[in-house]
Amino acid sequence: MPRLLESEHLITSLEKYKVFTDSLNDYPHTSPLSFELDDTSNVVRYGTNVSINLTGKFAFHVLNSVDDLAKDPVVNVTSSSVVAEQLSKPLTFDANKPHCQYRFEAEGQAKGALPLGELGFNFDISAGFSLGAYLRHDRSQQLLKSLSDDLKAFPVIFSFDDVESLNVGDALDIDVSGELAVGASFSWSELLTDSLNLLSEVIDDEALNLTVNASATVGMKLRVFGGFKVVFARPTNEDYYVGLKKGSAYTFGANANISASAEFTSPENAEKFMNEHLDQLFKFPERALSQGQSIIATVESELQSKVRYNDLSDEIKPYVDQLFSKLGLDAASKDIAALGEQLSEVKAELQQNIKEIATSKAAAAFDYQYKRVTQYDSLLEALLPNTGQNTTLKSIHESAIKGNFTDVLEKIVEDDPSNLKSFFNQKTISKDTSYGFSFSLGDRKMFGKSFEQIETKTTYNIDKNKMLTFDARRGYSKLYGGKHSRYYYDFDAHMEDFSSNKNPTVDEFQVGFLVALETKGEDFSSTKAIDLAQAWGIISAQQRQSAFEALENAIEDADNVVCVTTCSIDHDYFEAIVAELCSFDDKQIGKALARALSFQDIPFRDFPDARERIFGDMFSHLLSNGKKYPYNYSWEDSLAEINESLAKFEYKKSAKDSPGTFLYTLAKHPKWQLRLNQFFKGLNALNNAITYKKHHNHIEKAYDGMKYLGSNMFYIRFVGALLAIAKRDNQAFAQGIKGAVVVSYKKNNEEYQHVIG
Repeated sequence: MPRLLESEHLITSLEKYKVFTDSLNDYPHTSPLSFELDDTSNVVRYGTNVSINLTGKFAFHVLNSVDDLAKDPVVNVTSSSVVAEQLSKPLTFDANKPHCQYRFEAEGQAKGALPLGELGFNFDISAGFSLGAYLRHDRSQQLLKSLSDDLKAFPVIFSFDDVESLNVGDALDIDVSGELAVGASFSWSELLTDSLNLLSEVIDDEALNLTVNASATVGMKLRVFGGFKVVFARPTNEDYYVGLKKGSAYTFGANANISASAEFTSPENAEKFMNEHLDQLFKFPERALSQGQSIIATVESELQSKVRYNDLSDEIKPYVDQLFSKLGLDAASKDIAALGEQLSEVKAELQQNIKEIATSKAAAAFDYQYKRVTQYDSLLEALLPNTGQNTTLKSIHESAIKGNFTDVLEKIVEDDPSNLKSFFNQKTISKDTSYGFSFSLGDRKMFGKSFEQIETKTTYNIDKNKMLTFDARRGYSKLYGGKHSRYYYDFDAHMEDFSSNKNPTVDEFQVGFLVALETKGEDFSSTKAIDLAQAWGIISAQQRQSAFEALENAIEDADNVVCVTTCSIDHDYFEAIVAELCSFDDKQIGKALARALSFQDIPFRDFPDARERIFGDMFSHLLSNGKKYPYNYSWEDSLAEINESLAKFEYKKSAKDSPGTFLYTLAKHPKWQLRLNQFFKGLNALNNAITYKKHHNHIEKAYDGMKYLGSNMFYIRFVGALLAIAKRDNQAFAQGIKGAVVVSYKKNNEEYQHVIG
């Protein structure tokens, strides 16, 4: 049952502050506030032998904006499907129902003198830990009432009843120090590389070489002790979420060191490996004996059955003589009993060294990979169906809150392996690059920066099958005085299921891309926003005027206007649409380039359809003839026939130096044909890789060709226009090519969004 916390005095003291008498929606703080309850003896019972004391100190925050979510480990900005890189935030932000977030410092105490081990805890509950809750409320509810209601009936993760009765969209968590153990397989050659000198010190001063079967492996149990965050959430009415995330070792704010260790799952494997390679370790030729047996094994057998040196077979005497020398014994004494005893001791030392080398190497590798996992990345995640009885959930809950994370994993797999959505062995490689300029003058800032963000993620499940994700974004951001804009090309490819293939192929991925333009301040214009919406096929020419009027009416007297326009290919349609784009001829590409020309407030330049009709053939002509720039202004007369003012604008003196003109666009983008060639080459390579099921590295190669379109506004506009033409030419793609204009703004301190498309 939820606990009643003594909070009456705190609530009374907060009544005088306006921020608490306002609604959750108006909460202005971007970081948590700290409070303290009057009564510091708020005790939670766990079973009959443990009490949990909430110290009264707690942090409080309202997650009422996407800006609050960047580093939050539980609440995601948008709803996502269950794939490895998205499930790790089980709850979805809802502006209409923001979360009140609580975090209490706590400490535990065992009844009497019972040791923690007997109680089943795998961490020191008396050292302190952190308890948290995410509880949703209506945005219009008074903040003080939400705070009061929550503290009067506060759920705690230690109570299974509280977990089971979570409302949809709520979550409970705990930060503790604990231990996680996982199984792994290592090749012997990998473990012994760079470490043979430790063996050569035992049996020989010379450098030691060892040939090991590449397929020879050994099982290890790897353990890591450190900080973990355990989360129980209710993302839907049908499912419970259980997550174990990497945290920091928690002792009331102090970080304990992460430590990793390894042990053989079958200790006899070390002895088995050593016995199979003893001849090599002692530098004896393998299968040198007539019966093909191991020299060392044969010597050992004879030493046990023979009393005197002369009783040994002539075949092994030369090797016995060498062993006297190798083991530092007097060969003249011929004391085979001493030799047998010394050989046994050396073998034991070799076996111990092999164990130490293997376990330390495995632990180091595990520690290295574990440290690559960033804080709050998921180590283990499961979705458990709400069965009504929820016996598995209860069993897992009991292990999780005690820090017995290995039990959690085993119980999930034992119940139903399909419930396990993500498992520890995950590698993430991120690369962020930006270049440009930034400077300040008083309170004014100016900057212009190109940026590229690439992230590759590899996740392994319990069966060591692989799931890959590749996300990349290339774009530009600028702020010049009141002008602020940002645009980018976003490419993503992810696998929805784990693959047993060692090297997954491109056809196993869901692929998509998106172009986006964000404007605000003086860079925002309703006219230009609507023009781009038409150029990208979000609205038709017939809808243009009504869309413009609706937008103008919406933002009248508004502040903080931000416009984001996007155009994308849906994953489910990507293969068909890319194949279509690869078949485009110069005429279709020329039309897209013409639609991508910027809006100009003169006849025939103020509508995308007119730009396409007039300039499409010009671009097609240049593409077909391999020209980057029309040095012969042969189109001036034809433009004059259409409209004299248009001809003067496009071909006036120094037109190539006048922003907005056709000639200026070509002059400013001397590599435009190269960029188009790179883009379509990337598309064709990707289409080919999907068709012929090629290696997944072709995904990144394709992106390397297409990414340059994110470096310039004209290229971004071109991609959206190209997709608009594909959708117009083939209505079957209407569901697969999506676009929208989202204009956010504030009126009377209320936030609104106007959506087109």
